Amino acid sequence: TYGWDDLASADDFLRLVRYDLLIVAPELEVSPKGIRNISNFVENGQCLLVVDKIITQEQGVLARTLGYHSMQYEPFKSSEGLLTIVNNQNLITRRFAVGGRIPLGSYWGNACTSITSTGQILAVQVIRKERENVTITVPAITINRYGKGKTLHLNFHAENSMPQLNTILKIAIYWLLSAR
Repeated sequence: TYGWDDLASADDFLRLVRYDLLIVAPELEVSPKGIRNISNFVENGQCLLVVDKIITQEQGVLARTLGYHSMQYEPFKSSEGLLTIVNNQNLITRRFAVGGRIPLGSYWGNACTSITSTGQILAVQVIRKERENVTITVPAITINRYGKGKTLHLNFHAENSMPQLNTILKIAIYWLLSAR
């Protein structure tokens, strides 16, 4: 893996390609050159796991890499979050039934409300938009094959949800690093 504190050097592609997996912490700001390098990193066969949101001016490049049409975000907060499994044909969610729910407890983040293009949604979350008094369903766990590499987007801030997601993360990292 590539240390989060070293990610500022994503501008140096040769430093990136020494690693197999890049794990990006929530709300990390990455330069346009860094995002293009991360995209090339995945396209050339490495793996990317994004938690929540990457802040960058190159949202289009990030969207293609993660398998979305675009990257549009809505901040949210939930006292009782639930992920609902919509696809159990992937190793990551195979142990869950379609319609199965994973409780997250309280959580928050910047939900990507975009639709996927090449990304495959494994789980969704229902978010209540308090200002408009409506609920929306957004991807919660999205995988994508981009070039020779793979991506996994956890579309929420998982810090308080780790006990519930520990098993999924272990399997997800195994899936990312296996048979690329």
